[in-house]
Parts: sequence; C-alpha cells; structure tokens
Amino acid sequence: MKNSNHPSVIQSQQWIYESLIKLMKEKSFDSISIGEITKLADLDRTTFYRNFDSKEDILNVGISNIKNKYMDALNNSQSLKMNYVSYVFFNICYEEIDLLKLLHNHGLSSLLLEQFNDILPQLHISVKNKFHYQINDEYMIFALYYNTGGFLNILMKWIEGGCSETVDELASSFIEISKFNISE
Repeated sequence: MKNSNHPSVIQSQQWIYESLIKLMKEKSFDSISIGEITKLADLDRTTFYRNFDSKEDILNVGISNIKNKYMDALNNSQSLKMNYVSYVFFNICYEEIDLLKLLHNHGLSSLLLEQFNDILPQLHISVKNKFHYQINDEYMIFALYYNTGGFLNILMKWIEGGCSETVDELASSFIEISKFNISE
C-alpha cells in the first residue's frame, strides 16, 4: 500500500479495500481479479496500480488499522506489563474479528505476522522503557518475535475454535503459557 495523506488517495484505497473484502466474502481470494475489485469500487485499474502492488497489499489497509491501534495503545500507556500487552492485543483482534476470520479462511494469516514483524523494532524503541522487566538488548528482538508468534498462533487457534473464549481468557492463556515456558 502506497502511503499518502491526500484525502482522495485515502478514499480510493478505502473503496478498493472494501470491494476486496466484499468479494472475499463471496469467493476465494485466488479467484478474485483486479478488474473485479476496481469495477466494484467504481474505479479504474490505473487507480489500483497507483495505490497498491498486489491484491495482498490491499489487505494492508485493514491490517494497518490493527497495527496502528495496537501501537497507539502501547504508546499511550504509562507502564507495560505482559498481561496488559496481551489483553490489548487480543481486545483489538476481537474488535477486528471479521477481517481476521477472512484472512484466516483464505489462508492469508501470514500477512498479519509479516506486518507485525515489520513494526517490532520501531515499537520496541518507542515503549522500551515502559516495561518493568528489562531484557538484554541482545535478546530483545528474539523476545519480540517470540511473543508476536505466540499471540498470533493463539489468535489463529481461537478463530479455528469458533472464538468461544473471551479476550480475558486469551490474555490469561498467554500469561499462563509464558509461566509454563520458564518453569523448571
């Protein structure tokens, strides 16, 4: 997704995104063409190519919304503990469950992981001093990827299971698993 603050670009990107989401509810992602997306959005193909590199790139509109909510929540917190961090993550995912189910059902969950992995270093720098426990910088990047992988795998399992657990239960499961991993 090509970034721009121009209102007409943002609107075009949103229309294309909404058209893809609507089509994904009706048919497989692989069978959706750029032409179908732009026709439904009432835009021409050149508008698509000015804004996106691929169909997968369109989904970054929604994924970026999730990322931005998460980053804002962590940046706006005074102090960070893993129970809060995990609760915020799962709560935002609950709010965006329709998109996450679509991604999962179309085999595109990896896009979420790629996007979160892209923001980890930036996110770490912005919230590093808010954690009560400071990990050695040498291991921090591994810890970030470890936690993100855990969050996303719990999220995918939750979706596969019909989303029957609450956000509190998901966050508690992450904390319990973390304790399990350090127990001797």
